[in-house]
Amino acid sequence: MHQPEPEISAMPGTGRQHSALRDRPARPDTGDALRNTMRTTTTRPSQRRLIHTLTTAAITALTLTGCVFAIDPPHPTVEFFNDSNQTVIFTVEYNDGGPDAKAVVVEPHLVGSSSVDVCTGQSIRVETETGEVLGRTTEPACPNWLLTVHEDGTLTYEDKS
Repeated sequence: MHQPEPEISAMPGTGRQHSALRDRPARPDTGDALRNTMRTTTTRPSQRRLIHTLTTAAITALTLTGCVFAIDPPHPTVEFFNDSNQTVIFTVEYNDGGPDAKAVVVEPHLVGSSSVDVCTGQSIRVETETGEVLGRTTEPACPNWLLTVHEDGTLTYEDKS
């Protein structure tokens, strides 16, 4: 089938010719259609407050988690191992008027520890709960050292590093 040629006529008042093809209605602008179907969401002030509150709470919780859980590396410690059948008390002694003595109570067959950054005190006294002294070191409490009380009451103090 043969289609008729488009009719060409003069545009009124211009003296220029135009084609009948240009007189067709334009294709709809799909961009406008998409923009019209996309709805903008609005939030009410109460929703904004809730979102703000939840965001603030989440950030605060994440920030404080660093305070609750140890992020810093562990501090060096002196450890006290009670290898006997009775509870013993390890006491760091200061002879020169230093700070009060530190005492660590250790149940039988368990390890206790005290955080120390540098060697502290002049000696470590080991005694039972009744006050009977089992022994005393002549060295201070130092980081990464282990003091062991054996079943026979003897002491072993050694560097673990």
